[in-house]
Amino acid sequence: MENPRDPANLPIESLPSSEKPTQTDWNKPLYIVAGGLIGLVCLVMVYKWFSGSSSAGTAGQARISGVVTLEKKPLAGAEITFHPTTKEGKTAFAKSDKRGHFSSNALPGEYRVTITLFAFEEKPLNPDEAKKYFTREGKAPPEPKSANIVPEKYAGAQSTPLTATVKPRGTKPFQFNLE
Repeated sequence: MENPRDPANLPIESLPSSEKPTQTDWNKPLYIVAGGLIGLVCLVMVYKWFSGSSSAGTAGQARISGVVTLEKKPLAGAEITFHPTTKEGKTAFAKSDKRGHFSSNALPGEYRVTITLFAFEEKPLNPDEAKKYFTREGKAPPEPKSANIVPEKYAGAQSTPLTATVKPRGTKPFQFNLE
């Protein structure tokens, strides 16, 4: 038989205030921060799962490096992309420094290499100028026009004459001389 004085059998209103259950305020900063951190951890885990990343990060990959020049001058800031020629391959990316040097990691295999370097034809607006433009025109400013300064034949994976073979135990530095 149930005990009528058992707090579990009494309406909440009739319980003394010290025995009433409390309601959690989920809007407190502590709970918001904790929820954000849990969400961030979950997001990173999902990203790693979908991207196929492992904790090693570069497992099975070889170091690649080289120099890219345009008309015999170092090409600074160029984006070098290694496109695999087989389904087993994985695209690799690198960016050249002020001396035209680049380095990255890539899976061993055969690649077609594209190189691009975009330069602005007009100066991009700084944040204050963009805000003034928006206030005056009622819309976001147009994107500044840019152009690839590398000859077009090097920009497409199908049109580029550049190829590379990445070996499992390391590869000699590549030399890409663009004309």
